[in-house]
Parts: sequence; structure tokens; C-alpha cells
Amino acid sequence: MDKSPNLPPIGLMSKPILPAPQGVPPRQHPQAPTTKSLAVTVTMVMVATVIAMALRTVIPPGSVALIFLIAVLFSAVLFGFWTGIAASGLAFLAYNFFFVEPVLTFRVAYAEDFLALGVFVLVAGLTGTLAGRLREQATAAQEHARLLEHLASLSNAFGAASSEDDVRQALLLGLHGLTGATATLIDHGLLSDPPLGPHDLQAAERVLRHGTPQPAAAFGWSGGRYSFYPLVKTPMAHLVAGVQIRRPSYELDRAIISAIEQAGAAIARLHLAHAADEARLKAEGESLRSALLSSLSHDLKTPLATILGSVTTLRQLSDTLPETARDDLLQAIEEDARRLNAYVSNLLHMTRLQTGLDPRLDWVDPRDVLNGAVARIHRECPDRVIQTRMDGAPALLRTDAALLEQALFNCIDNAARAAPAGTIIAVSLRQKDDFLRFAVEDEGPGVPMSDQQRIFEAFQRGATAAPGGTGLGLAITKGIVQALGGDLGVESPLNETGGARFWLAFPVVKDAPA
Repeated sequence: MDKSPNLPPIGLMSKPILPAPQGVPPRQHPQAPTTKSLAVTVTMVMVATVIAMALRTVIPPGSVALIFLIAVLFSAVLFGFWTGIAASGLAFLAYNFFFVEPVLTFRVAYAEDFLALGVFVLVAGLTGTLAGRLREQATAAQEHARLLEHLASLSNAFGAASSEDDVRQALLLGLHGLTGATATLIDHGLLSDPPLGPHDLQAAERVLRHGTPQPAAAFGWSGGRYSFYPLVKTPMAHLVAGVQIRRPSYELDRAIISAIEQAGAAIARLHLAHAADEARLKAEGESLRSALLSSLSHDLKTPLATILGSVTTLRQLSDTLPETARDDLLQAIEEDARRLNAYVSNLLHMTRLQTGLDPRLDWVDPRDVLNGAVARIHRECPDRVIQTRMDGAPALLRTDAALLEQALFNCIDNAARAAPAGTIIAVSLRQKDDFLRFAVEDEGPGVPMSDQQRIFEAFQRGATAAPGGTGLGLAITKGIVQALGGDLGVESPLNETGGARFWLAFPVVKDAPA
């Protein structure tokens, strides 16, 4: 199958099969009477005849015709224009046969009866015509309202669609609701459900190739039974909608095309949203790369300069320096080396988070995780006062112990940086309902409401953050917790002077071993 080299933009490529000249809808021809409507009409005329014969002795002769007019009126109101015309003809014949002299014949004996019959035919015809027109206008209005209701529902479904498959499914359901018949979507592979016959496949191929609608063959003629409309024609999608239309009409054709327009707009929206997401991710990647380079140039340069200066001093002036000065230089080297090691570790954790963590899950006692994180912070910050509290014997967690300990350590380290010296950092573990919750509480200045979401992003630091951080610790914690299936957050302020509580929550598995 050949492809058009110049594809039009996303959207509707079809036009009305029944074009309206100068914007005026084509005239709708009245529907032909059905066998059922004719049978009911004959019955009504027969009933009117019986009633008229029963009442002919008690009502004026001129009033007999009104009984037949009632039958004509009911037929036209119930079944439309042509049935009303048929009813007026039958009523004329019955009135002439049973009530015009000589009776039981279709002959007319008196000249004045010709005038009466003529007036009767005229009145009956007008009655049937007007009532039939009103009936068909009411039916058309109801159909118009039904189509608008389906299109509104379909618009809501397209608006809620999150993928192209959702749009396709909504369109199929919408076309079925509009037509009450089978609908299908066909792509380049000419695959459809239900399978199409050879005539329909040829018609669908023509629509795919040329991008123009293909109506179904007229009733009684050979050809396809589906009407095909090009849905979307882009480098990413090339679809055709096929619909079995039982009763073609201009309104229905316009409704189908409107549904296809909405589907094209929905797919265009999804494509644009996808492109916007890609652009946003690219921009975030560039921003992260710039922040990383900036952080490297600053946070690595400062401790390296300290280490280099201290080592140079020890090498050149070691013999002349007092013991205390040498110890101070060695301590500075050790502290800055630890800082570099922590910074490089954070960068490695961020790299793992961006490339995708692969947690090693096992049953873990959360108390061991808490004790491990507290032991690490004691080694890093021996002057900090850490209080731990564990309520009862919590359930085991199915998690990665090393990653979870790192996440909790980052929260405690963040509290140690924020809280004033000599204040207490409280670390607690509590099980409530089906969740285990770690909490780290400090007496620092707290976290402003405007920063409580931002501080969990890479290289972002709060307005009250202590100097010296890199803005990676909490971002790493967020990535680890989410990878382990948990949640996290911050509550601040805790009192009038500030304070903050960082918490990590993890669901408890019901069949966890004791």
C-alpha cells in the first residue's frame, strides 16, 4: 500500500458525505410507511367505519366525516407524513363506500356529494400532511437531542483519556451509541474486529490511501456495508473508522464526523502532552546537569583546597610545626576527606536513582534499621544528643535494609545540620494500623510551608537550611522511599519556635513472619 509523502496535520481529514450547500442542511425526505404502520392505519380506518356506522343514526350526516378525520390525524401523528396520506386515502374510500349514496359502491349519485367528497379529501389530506410533518419534526428534534447527548458524553470520555488506546475505545463506544450498530477501527494492517468482507476491506484501503470518506453501498447494491471515515493521518497514527449506518441522515453524518473530530483533537492533545513531557524531562535533565556541575565546582573545590593546603604545609614545615598544629592539620584533612566521601556517595546514590534502583528485598526488623542509622550518626556527629523511642515490637518489613538505613540516616543527618548545638534529636519508630512510621524530630528553625515540597528535589535547599549542605540528602531519601513502596513528608512548625518532623511510612505486609 502506498503512503502519501506529505501527511496533513493531526486532526480531522474527512468532510460531510452529504454536503450542505451554503451551510444549509439538505432537506430530509419523509420516511416511507412501514408494514406495521399501514396495518395499524387500516385498523384505525376500520374502527372509525364501525363507530361511524353505529352513530350514523344519532349524529348529523356531516359529522360522520369527522370520525374519519380523527383516524387520519392519529395515523399521521403516530407514523408520519406518508402514513397520514395513506390514511386520508383509505378514509376517503371508506367514507364513499359506506356513507355516500348509493352505499356499498364507489359511485356518487348526487352532484353535491362530489363537493362533499372533495372537501373531505382536501381536509383529510391537509390533516395528514400537517400532523405528519409535526410528527417528523418532533422525531428529528428528539434525534438531534440524542446525538448531542452522545457527543457530550463522548467529549467527556476523550477528555479523560490518558492514552491513544483509551481514545480508540471511547470512539468505538461513541460510534456504537450514535448509530446503534457495529463500529470498527482499521490501521495500515487492515486488521479489524469484527473481520470485514472483501468489499469493505477494499473501501477501507481506499480511505487509508486517499484520506477521503467512503460511504457504504446503497441497499440492494453490491459493495461494502460499512461507511468509512479517515480518523487520523500522521507519521505516528493512520486510522480509519468504519460504521454500519442503518438509517443514513445528514444529522447522523454530522454527528459521526464531529465524533471523529473530537477523537483527532484528543489524539493531538496526547501527542502534544507527550512532546511537552519529553521537553520538560530534557529541560530538567539539563537543569540537573548544570546544578551538578555547579555543585561539583564548589563543593569539591573547597575541601580539596583545604586538603591540598594542609598536606603541603605538613610536607614543607613538618619539622618546625608544633605537635598541636600538626594534629589540627591532620584533623582538617580527615574532616574534609569525610565530607568528600559523603558528597561522592550522595552523587552515586543520585546516579542509581536516575538509572533505576534494584532493591534487594528481604524480611528486615525495622528496629535494626533505626539502630544502624543512629549508630552511623553518632560516628559522624559524636556531639549530638540522639534520643530513640520504639513502641512495642513492630512487624517485619519486606524491604532493602541498606537502602532504608541510608534514607533514615539522611533524615537524621539533615536534622543534625538544622538543629542548634545541644538540642535533642528524637528518632522514633511506631506501628499504627497497617503502616510502620519512622519519625525524626528536631528543634531547629523549621521548614517554611513554601519549601516543604521543594526540599525533596535534587539540589534544592530550604530558606532556613544550615550552610554546608549539597541539597541531595532529602532528594535521595525521597527516591529510596518511593522505590521501596513507601511515602514520606515533613510537618513543620511543631511549636512557636519552629521545629520539624520528617517521617517515612511503609505498609505492613499482612503475612509477614513473626
